[in-house]
Amino acid sequence: MTSWGSSVRFLVGFAILLVLGFVNIRHVEAKAVISPVSLSCIHIISSKTLPLNELPSNSDARKTIQANAQASTAVSSSGDGEKKNQENNNKEPGMAEQEEHETGEVENVKAKAIKPEEAKEGNVAEAKANSMVCQSKHCYNVAKIIKDALNTSVDPCDNFYEYACGSWVKNNDVPPSHLQYSRISELSNNNEKILMHALNNTEPNDSPNIKKVKTFFQSCMNVDAIDHLGEHPLLQYIKGLGSWAFDKDWNPKEWNFYDTLANMHREYPAEIFFTPDVHSDPTKAHDKSKFLIMIDQATLSIPMRYYFTKPEIVKTVRDYMTDVISLAGYDKSDVKRKVHELLKFEAKIALLTVPQMFKKYVRVPLKTLQKAIPQDVVPLLSNKFRKAHFDLTKNLFGAKRDKPRSTKCFGYTNNILGPLVGALFIREAFSPESKHKVETMMKGIIKAFEARVDQVPWIDKHTDEAVHEKADAIVVKVGYPDYLFDEKQFNQRYENLNITDTVHWFQNVVEADKFASWQTYQKLGSVVPKHHWITVPHLVNAFYIITKNEVVIPSGILQPPFFYPDEIPRSISYGAIGHVLGHELTHGFDTTGRKFDKDGEMIDKRSEGWSKNATKMFHEKAKCLVDQFSKFKVLDKFNVSGTQTLGENIADGGGLKLAFMAFRDLEKEKGPEEILPLLDMPSEKLFFLGYAQKECVHTTPKAELLAVKYDEHAPSKFRVIGTLSNLKEFSEVYKCKPGSYMNPVKKCEVW
Repeated sequence: MTSWGSSVRFLVGFAILLVLGFVNIRHVEAKAVISPVSLSCIHIISSKTLPLNELPSNSDARKTIQANAQASTAVSSSGDGEKKNQENNNKEPGMAEQEEHETGEVENVKAKAIKPEEAKEGNVAEAKANSMVCQSKHCYNVAKIIKDALNTSVDPCDNFYEYACGSWVKNNDVPPSHLQYSRISELSNNNEKILMHALNNTEPNDSPNIKKVKTFFQSCMNVDAIDHLGEHPLLQYIKGLGSWAFDKDWNPKEWNFYDTLANMHREYPAEIFFTPDVHSDPTKAHDKSKFLIMIDQATLSIPMRYYFTKPEIVKTVRDYMTDVISLAGYDKSDVKRKVHELLKFEAKIALLTVPQMFKKYVRVPLKTLQKAIPQDVVPLLSNKFRKAHFDLTKNLFGAKRDKPRSTKCFGYTNNILGPLVGALFIREAFSPESKHKVETMMKGIIKAFEARVDQVPWIDKHTDEAVHEKADAIVVKVGYPDYLFDEKQFNQRYENLNITDTVHWFQNVVEADKFASWQTYQKLGSVVPKHHWITVPHLVNAFYIITKNEVVIPSGILQPPFFYPDEIPRSISYGAIGHVLGHELTHGFDTTGRKFDKDGEMIDKRSEGWSKNATKMFHEKAKCLVDQFSKFKVLDKFNVSGTQTLGENIADGGGLKLAFMAFRDLEKEKGPEEILPLLDMPSEKLFFLGYAQKECVHTTPKAELLAVKYDEHAPSKFRVIGTLSNLKEFSEVYKCKPGSYMNPVKKCEVW
């Protein structure tokens, strides 16, 4: 018998030893970072425009392969680096066929274009006469989508958000049990449709790894085989762990706690007492090129507060655990007694928050640990287990109906084999040519930023050099890591992944978990490669990583209506995804990003930082934005926090200006482009529509209130209104009179 506090101290060291022992490392400089790591160095797209409860539950999606940067929606990134705003989610994306977008009509007819005169305001008719209207059905379909979203009863100079999105909001209801629905939600759903179709259909020319991910998904869909196997896979799983206290012949003297714990953490993504993982170091610049052990406390089956405030929830979980273990063939009365002991033990663990960990000591019998069953394997079993799990979610969360099997299987596949799903996605919906186009767009935006810096009057020579140096050093990752499109590298990386057939679903999950653990620990102590991605390619997101000076734009967001790779006028893509690129770039020079140099190291007060005068002027310019956004009201009652949203507002304003500058440079180089049918709009008007319509969101009052309280992004309508009203080029294009709502006399501009 030993004190719990001593055990905790030992377990932390033991976690490091078992991982090092597993990977057979003898001469590796490995370090452990203990306690939760706040990756506030990553600016991500806001989670506010995707339905706030759209993330899969822990029981429906395993956390085997996760991106370090999670978040999910409204095109922007997080603001204050002093606040935590990271974590990658491995969010489930999706998108409808590009040529079918919403109408279902497919046609690859290229427009017959002549490019004579410029199609600006006042000569749209001339453009038509010169056959500069795109005639393809795809152009027609896109134009119809844009037009159908407009509320033309509103003057764009009175409220551009309502003008651009009014009809879209009216025609797109918030789904039941969601808090909001956005263009990002729409994009995620469509991307998921592409992937679901691909996962369901095996092709003769599929590569070995593509076959593996499809087999994995299809084995999940094979409920007949799952039901036929019953509880047998679970019993084999438990046997593989050594033994279990619920077995009648279990002998505690023959069971070794540390051997079992080591086995669990080596072979499976288990969260028992602690959660070991391997990441690049986000806290120390001189070590950031190495993969280190990160150790966090484990999550509990019930959130801590419920042990003491919601006894009915504890009872529900106790009954569920009793039922599930009994279904596996164990005596119910004995199970009930032992489950009660187990939950009492877990309640004691719940008292041990991180600051208290070495202050409170709880004496418990070690044999109690062996009674636990990993809850997230239950939904992988036969129907009687799945029903018990759904009853739990119904009782705890009020779920009215279970998710479709295909949705669940997509969630499992996406979260367990994320990179393989990403490889499938880029083969279905993204190409090397599209990747090249976006990379070219980003080069133009960086060039525009450097030109813009030279125009800013408060940037002195000393600061100018530091800013240019950082901009020149920015690393841009677009679409996907190259190895996913290199069949040789791709197959080598996953050749040890053993996905056998479409019959043994439970075993496929176990094998995938083992492979993921092996792959994770193999990285320990090695140098982080420059091409390393912290997310999966199909993520509908974008972010800037401060400590790497890196912009990451996955292929999941490089889909219509954010990016069109074909004959659709470039102005729309520049307004939509161009703003995203500019936004993420500007985060490198916002309230937090400006404090880090070209290598992602904190500048502090070193000579290569900004001058005192430039810093003073930056804060003055930023205060203008704080005051402006603080005047916006949500629900006509609650003011937006201009301070809380400052970093995002700086990035929005700077990003849109850069995208517009880059688009004008492109027009000068390439000449005027075609216009869309139905709209009679020149390219620069389409640019601002592309920007605004990607922000369309139908939001419930509850979601708006939550956003005001917790989100580092202003509500979408105020992001659009605030950003455009500060941009003089917008008012010039739409001819808004000085003093109108969208063209105030006083404008705020940082970059």
